[in-house]
Amino acid sequence: MMRHFNVPPTGRARAFRRLCFGTTLLLSGFCAVNAQAQDGKAWAATWTASQQGVFAEPAPTTVVPVGDFRPEVFFPQPNAIRFALPGGKATDQTFRMMVRPDIWSDTVRIRFSNVFGTEPLVIGSAAVGLQEYSAHLVSGTSVGVMFDGKPSVTIAPGERLFSDPVALPFHSEAALPLLRGRNLAVSFAVTGTNGSLSYHDSAEATSYISLPGSGDVVANDSGAVFPFTTTSWFILDAVDVMAPEGTKVVVAFGDSIADGTLSTHNGNDRWPDFLSHRLDEKYGDRVSVVTQAMSGNAVVSEAIGEPAIKRLQRDVLEVSGVTTVILMEGVNDIGSAQNEPEPVIEGYKEIATRLKAAGITVIAGTLTPGLRPDQDFSKATLGSVFGPFYGGTQTDAYRKQLNEFIRSSAIFDGVIDFEAAVLDPATGAMMEVFTPNSDGGPGDWLHPNRIGLQAMGAAIDLSLLNLDK
Repeated sequence: MMRHFNVPPTGRARAFRRLCFGTTLLLSGFCAVNAQAQDGKAWAATWTASQQGVFAEPAPTTVVPVGDFRPEVFFPQPNAIRFALPGGKATDQTFRMMVRPDIWSDTVRIRFSNVFGTEPLVIGSAAVGLQEYSAHLVSGTSVGVMFDGKPSVTIAPGERLFSDPVALPFHSEAALPLLRGRNLAVSFAVTGTNGSLSYHDSAEATSYISLPGSGDVVANDSGAVFPFTTTSWFILDAVDVMAPEGTKVVVAFGDSIADGTLSTHNGNDRWPDFLSHRLDEKYGDRVSVVTQAMSGNAVVSEAIGEPAIKRLQRDVLEVSGVTTVILMEGVNDIGSAQNEPEPVIEGYKEIATRLKAAGITVIAGTLTPGLRPDQDFSKATLGSVFGPFYGGTQTDAYRKQLNEFIRSSAIFDGVIDFEAAVLDPATGAMMEVFTPNSDGGPGDWLHPNRIGLQAMGAAIDLSLLNLDK
């Protein structure tokens, strides 16, 4: 079995510290300012995570598919999370969420969500800093976060709240090439006990939690005080940057295939990530790509999380600076929920109409195949969880009907043929090279692996995204 070890900072990281953390940047007055919007600049989303519901303690996992060595993140958390949050409750402890900003700026703000919470969420303090490795922070980068000038805040049930603007002491034009691709660590302490934490399940990224009852360790740069790992993002649902006016924000809106299920854990190789690489080469920091997707989500059905038509306002229209949306969703309506295509098509129409009314460019992606050529569903994770619906011929026929509508309808501003990017015409299924899990295991014939997601990202005609105006 492959083992992963934490490694000390590289020479590049040490060079970064020498470059960015001179004494002139560590003056106490610099580290926490309530910067206001500046002329010619506006907030733009640089990272987002759709909140799908209230976290519940998972049942112990006793069966691991043969040959599958990756963490089980599709439904349950890894078993250790039961000890980090016993009973699904946070009790006087600190979270350190790792997120990768798509673009950087010298000023950021973060948003905490209690949108599915049934009790007040008390944040004792919060900070942002630069991840060194594991849960450790680069020394001198942690900056306290304020809320209306105060270090603590209480968020009512059903509400979300942005922080005050925060100036980053490690950002500069010289440092920017070394910041791209690095993780921002968002630390926050939950005061008291809270048993209704809003969260995003399958992050395909590792974050960290301190011991229950350990209190507020937000200011501690050491990862040693965060013994538990999690593959979910809790409470945090957005990071914005102060960017030049005219910065474009592209939102990938969808389900597990956009969310990165069966991509490389901590690899940042979802298809929106590959799209981001291409846009960065062409536009630099003038375009940000964020993902508002969740595993198991559907367009109109109550599958996992609120359906797309219901979460559209919160997860797309309220994204800071959104200009373009790429919609790829529907497989869970026809697979898990066993809907026929007609209600899904009506959902597509509603989404397109609402986005266009807001002046947003709407691009639709065709649905990729889930057909299993061997029809042996016992070999597939989804087959064992949901039964044979996803890989069956009836679901595949429904999928083709949806794709025909997407290709022929005039309601979208453009179409991306994701199906063509991964389809094996000889079998009607995904090309076999795209099926094994990126982290080991046989795959499920529905979720493309890293090379398949790369093919999807490469299939996008950038001119469709309306980014040059």
